[in-house]
Amino acid sequence: MSPAELKRLNVVHLQKVLDRTVDLPERDRLERLIGEEHIKPDCAYPIDSSPRR
Repeated sequence: MSPAELKRLNVVHLQKVLDRTVDLPERDRLERLIGEEHIKPDCAYPIDSSPRR
């Protein structure tokens, strides 16, 4: 899985969690994490070295 795919999946996951969260401090934290995920460099993601099936 490429770094771009990992980034996209992380953002999608965090957005889904945010959509069902009502706690305001937790919503703030999730919004901050989504923002950080958008600006995270590709080198921050591990390279998938497992063989494809």
